[in-house]
Amino acid sequence: MQSRGYSESAVSAERSEAAVADAREAEAARTKCLMRGKAPSRQELGECSTEEVFDALVKLRSKQSTRFFRDMDLHGRIMQLVGELVRNRRQRPTPFIYECVMDAMADPQGSASGVRKLLDDMASLKLAPTVDLCEAALAALANHPDYMLRGQVLDMMKDYWLPERPWAKQYVVLGMLRDGQYELAYSRLCKLLDEGVVVDGWVLDILIVVFGDLGFLDEMLVLVERRTQSAAGPDGANIQHYALDVCSQAFHHAGTVHAWAAVTKLAHLEPADGIVENVLATAARHGDTTLATRALDVLSRRGKILTSHYEAVCDAFAQARDVAGLLRIGRIMKQNGVLFLRPSTRVLHAAMRGSAAMVVDADAALRKLEPDGKTPRFMLAALLEAVAELRGSEAVLDLYAAMPRLCGADPDALLLHALMLHSHQPETRRRLAADYMAAIPADPRRPPQAWNALIASLLAANHLDLAFRFAKHAISSALPARAALPDWVQTLVEKAAATEDDRIWPIVDQLGRVAGTQQKTDLHLWLSRTRFARQSRLEGLPS
Repeated sequence: MQSRGYSESAVSAERSEAAVADAREAEAARTKCLMRGKAPSRQELGECSTEEVFDALVKLRSKQSTRFFRDMDLHGRIMQLVGELVRNRRQRPTPFIYECVMDAMADPQGSASGVRKLLDDMASLKLAPTVDLCEAALAALANHPDYMLRGQVLDMMKDYWLPERPWAKQYVVLGMLRDGQYELAYSRLCKLLDEGVVVDGWVLDILIVVFGDLGFLDEMLVLVERRTQSAAGPDGANIQHYALDVCSQAFHHAGTVHAWAAVTKLAHLEPADGIVENVLATAARHGDTTLATRALDVLSRRGKILTSHYEAVCDAFAQARDVAGLLRIGRIMKQNGVLFLRPSTRVLHAAMRGSAAMVVDADAALRKLEPDGKTPRFMLAALLEAVAELRGSEAVLDLYAAMPRLCGADPDALLLHALMLHSHQPETRRRLAADYMAAIPADPRRPPQAWNALIASLLAANHLDLAFRFAKHAISSALPARAALPDWVQTLVEKAAATEDDRIWPIVDQLGRVAGTQQKTDLHLWLSRTRFARQSRLEGLPS
């Protein structure tokens, strides 16, 4: 009998345990249907107890677990569960229910007017606000900004002696940012950081990206530094990568240097070619030769180096006034078969004109060059022109003569033009003019002002042969109607008349075709003063 009684009690216990297990399984299934991505049906919702619905709302409101519900319409689910409790089950509105609905207002489907209505409803029911409700309201106003309403919520928290916790402070910053109050948002965030308030990384990330896109790079860099101090690993690395991209696009030197140093330390993070090119351009603009050479090295390792990359490095050395380094890069370019053309000398010319000390350094660096033909022709020409402009062409005649040995090529037309213009002695100008006529069969295209200056310098040195040659280019197009004839015209006419040089007549004929009435009158006057005058050659010349 005892064994039979024991057996019956054991069976009863097993059945009880099974029933409990079944109940738990059923409860878990009901809870699961409330928390899944697909919204529960009315039948499924009706099968859930009120306690289970409340438990689901508690889980949905958990800030730590919201990342698990990305596939769920949180706004719709909260409103569905609250509607079930209030409308179908006649639950009295409580602060918790208002907190749940206020959470839903932070969704894109929410609104600032919804926040205001909830607060008004609570006031009409004489329900005191809670900390969680106020934080939820501030979160909603961070997405749907309303400056006045946010101020009212903060005042309400003070009136009810509710603590302003870190979450609330961060939502206020985000609300100001969304309102376009960038300075206030930045100032308030810095104050929080200085006070030791722990600011979430994603909040800093939002401000960093917004400030970067708006071009507030100095402020962005302060926040990037704070962010990397608190977030090592992928998050901090990604922010540094973004800072490098933004700063290099804007040619922000300090930010580019800081972000480049941080990014290149991370072996797993390689900036894109476009970012490296922007870094190179920033280095070129600011004369940062170290940054430029490092960026060039990255592109070189990838096998994607172009002529423009070398030119940017040359610009960096020019801006830094490092002539020796510039020549070194130029020689590397030539050894690698990369051409350094005359248009690439623009930055070099500008830097040389602005620094007499750089001209002195250039003269010294040029005299240390090896006569191995490995110096780029136009780089050497640009340096010679700069030295000649400051010291006179006579100071570089030996280097000019050594050009075939230094760069393996003869001087070009534009270099000879510059040397003729900057010669102090007539003998030097005549020598250069003779070299020009012997070496340059065709003249380059240049504006009339350049030809006018060259002709005047040649006439001062009594070199009529090249002056006549250049005169054809100077008057190849129509002269401005009210402009006077170039000064060299009268001088050329007088010198031609003195030597009875017939080469003046094609020039006179051309002037007759392109000159205006007043200009023709001036030309007739100059010719009439010479015994070499031949008025019949002037078409339409007034008597």
